Amino acid sequence: YITALLLLLTGIFFRIKQPLRTLTDASQKFSKGEFGHKLNIPNILEMKELAESFNMMSSEIQQQISALQLSENTFKLLIENSPVGIVTFDGNGREIYHNHVFTEMTGISDQHLHGMTEEQFETVLFQLQSSENPQPGRTSKDLSSSSNSGTESEILEIYSPELKVIARFQINPENPKIKSIMYFQDITSISKIDRMKSEFITTAAHELRTPMTSILGYTELLLNRSLKPAQQKEMLDSIHTHAQSIVHLLDELLDVALIESRADRAFSMEETDIAEVVESVASDFMVAGDPRKVVLMPVPPLSNIRIDREKISQALKNCLSNAYKFSNQNNDVVISAKMQGNEEV
Repeated sequence: YITALLLLLTGIFFRIKQPLRTLTDASQKFSKGEFGHKLNIPNILEMKELAESFNMMSSEIQQQISALQLSENTFKLLIENSPVGIVTFDGNGREIYHNHVFTEMTGISDQHLHGMTEEQFETVLFQLQSSENPQPGRTSKDLSSSSNSGTESEILEIYSPELKVIARFQINPENPKIKSIMYFQDITSISKIDRMKSEFITTAAHELRTPMTSILGYTELLLNRSLKPAQQKEMLDSIHTHAQSIVHLLDELLDVALIESRADRAFSMEETDIAEVVESVASDFMVAGDPRKVVLMPVPPLSNIRIDREKISQALKNCLSNAYKFSNQNNDVVISAKMQGNEEV
């Protein structure tokens, strides 16, 4: 009996030896990340069921890894194609990631950024900004404003490689592996528009003072003095002229407010013959007290373009008004139109 039992155990051992070795090899590959490996074990005792469970687990893990890789690739694609520059620092304050938008925005090379400390980064940012009296050791972060939410923001004006206005937003997550994430948005165009709007309002305020002063002066004379009818008419004509200029300025202010509040809806766009618009403005435009007429140069054939006819006409009239106002009285005011490239007029 003992001999028979030993022979039986020896047979079982040799039958399960190879499956066990196969399972061991698969487990080692599995530990190294080779999750796609499959087992093919004959139906010996419970070994086949174990192999099937192993293969099922391997397939599920492989599917999860594929899903994670897809999610990671999608995230990277979104980050790399984001219009916002991104720079990330690890828990030790060293750069671990930046996208190409930031390097193009600031001109800082990939090699220079790689592994840079946050302090070095702040110094480089400050060097890109203009400062007539640079202070030793000062960095751009001295200008930032922090809030209790762990977020910082500031506006940077950099002059290298070209003049740009950049908004920086910094998040300090409560994560030991990530110290800070910085987002950079180029707001140069928005800043220019805001500056132009401020300059326009300032100019309009000065322009309003002149006619208002004249109107007040004339009305005081009319109220306090006995004047001849001819003098009264002359003063009333001047008051009327100055009142018209005030109405014109107020209309321009209202147009600015309308454009700002309604954005694209403030424009009534339609296909328009731009040559006809130019000719119409030039033929109808007149300045009181100025005998000069607008000299219209021959207009070549121009393609129809989508514009707001009323606002383009007003813009042309404003240009002509400035030309009359600031040009020599002995020189003609000339207007011309031409096609630049295939689209611009």
